[in-house]
Amino acid sequence: MLTELQHRLQNLPAALLHWLTLLLLLLFVGCAELLVSEEQTGRIAEQRAQAWHEAGNLRVLIESELNASAHIASGIATYIVARKGQIAAGDITPMLAELYRQGRHIRNIGIAPANRLSYIYPLIGNEAALGLYYPDHPTQWPAVRRTIEKRQPSLAGPTPLQQGGEALIYRIPVYIEQNYWGMISTVIDNERLFRHLRSLGRSLPAGFALRGRDGKGSDGEVFMGNPEAFSGNSLLLDIRIPGGSWQMAAPLPEAGSHPTLRLAAWSVALLLTGLCHLLLRALIRQGATLQALRQTERALSGQRDQLEEEVRKRTGELLRAKERAEQASQAKSRFLANISHEIRTPLNAVIGLTHILRRQHPRPEQADKLQRIDVAATHLLELLNNILDLARIEAGKLELQHARISGTSLAETLQAMFGEQLRQRCIAFNVDFSALPQTLHGDPLRLGQMLINYVGNAAKFTTHGEIDVSADCLQEDDAQALLRFSVRDSGIGLSQEQAARIFAPFEQADNSTTRRFGGSGLGLAICRVLARAMGGECGVDSRLGQGSHFWFTVYLGKSSEKPALTVENNELQA
Repeated sequence: MLTELQHRLQNLPAALLHWLTLLLLLLFVGCAELLVSEEQTGRIAEQRAQAWHEAGNLRVLIESELNASAHIASGIATYIVARKGQIAAGDITPMLAELYRQGRHIRNIGIAPANRLSYIYPLIGNEAALGLYYPDHPTQWPAVRRTIEKRQPSLAGPTPLQQGGEALIYRIPVYIEQNYWGMISTVIDNERLFRHLRSLGRSLPAGFALRGRDGKGSDGEVFMGNPEAFSGNSLLLDIRIPGGSWQMAAPLPEAGSHPTLRLAAWSVALLLTGLCHLLLRALIRQGATLQALRQTERALSGQRDQLEEEVRKRTGELLRAKERAEQASQAKSRFLANISHEIRTPLNAVIGLTHILRRQHPRPEQADKLQRIDVAATHLLELLNNILDLARIEAGKLELQHARISGTSLAETLQAMFGEQLRQRCIAFNVDFSALPQTLHGDPLRLGQMLINYVGNAAKFTTHGEIDVSADCLQEDDAQALLRFSVRDSGIGLSQEQAARIFAPFEQADNSTTRRFGGSGLGLAICRVLARAMGGECGVDSRLGQGSHFWFTVYLGKSSEKPALTVENNELQA
């Protein structure tokens, strides 16, 4: 499909390509305008929802503050009815003082038996209102009369006061046995109330207005804010008050334009149009390039087939060479195993007959020759043992047995093999395996072989001082233990370069080592393979002329149920 499109575009006239680009521009601009419109609509809806939420919270605040301030005097009416209207200034004044103290926005509380204001608290600042007769006060009497007629509490105002200012007046008509007794008035400071509302942490909405003086709702006059708020695009909410209602207007935010958003949308549209134009031109050029590539591909197809045939031939030759190499390696391993076994039989006879002749009290010159024969035969036997181990490892036939291991038995074996000869050379030989766990299972033969190799090397390269053999338990749980065996000597030591290659097959510290001290260079390499087969590692810490510290770590089991393991290792096949 892409190839067909490229073919059609390649034959497209340049003028038609420009018209296609213009259509894409119009399409992207239309999409940009649609996205801007959707974003503005969503933002306006979110703002309106926020305005409804804030206006609703403000309505709740106003209603709760009015009820808390107005209803505080309701208990006085109950007290007057209980006393059947018989009250005295000495009884009522402390009660009015306590109610005044509890009210947050109360300016004063008054009692008007027979509509004449006879009791008022606090009196200071309200002296002008004392003795006021409601029927003689044209600004208050209509609201008082409506309250008496309805026989229900009402909230009037804001109303001008005799002592100055405006306030809200909560009036409770008192009836005793269905007869009107008088009026209880709670004057609420209008300015203090709305100042408290502003201090609650959220400012009144811009353009906020209230109407419904004397509880007349939408029919009442505007007493707070801008009257134009009720004729514009505003939220209108009714506020319930005793005996009527108010109406609140909260202007909604206007839908404003966002030139930055529109500019960004148009910029994206232009950018997409430019990218599409470049893409179309690139497709046209790519079509021409693909045609040239097809011609080149057809030219190279024959050469590729020829090369593939050559690769198949070479691959077959390499596979056959690999098979021959593997067969040669197996033949070498079998040869090493067979020849070591064949040489071991006459060699054991030589060593045995040498020992027999040495016990028959030979002459001194004969004893010296027998000693040399014994040393040479023993060295040759050690070499054959290493070669046999090498053959087993290369063939993958070396097996690790699983038997009980005794630290005491290992120590006795080392002492028996090296203790006497080291004492004759005045070299202290110490073996300490006391840190080993009591119950261990593994391959005691291979573990002893590694220790013998290490101690044999230490004895070979140490002329004075001491050789210390020890073991530490690094980790231990119910199933196994990680052990580290160490052999420290005061011998000739190793340089860093020598220590780095001492565990490689057929390696000695230097070229003269074999001539001076003997050895095949296989013992330490085999130790490394055995240690890794037991889950550990080998290493050496040494400085030239300051002795050496050879160590290896192994995992040994603590249960006798673990099966034997087979080692397959190719490290020594180099």
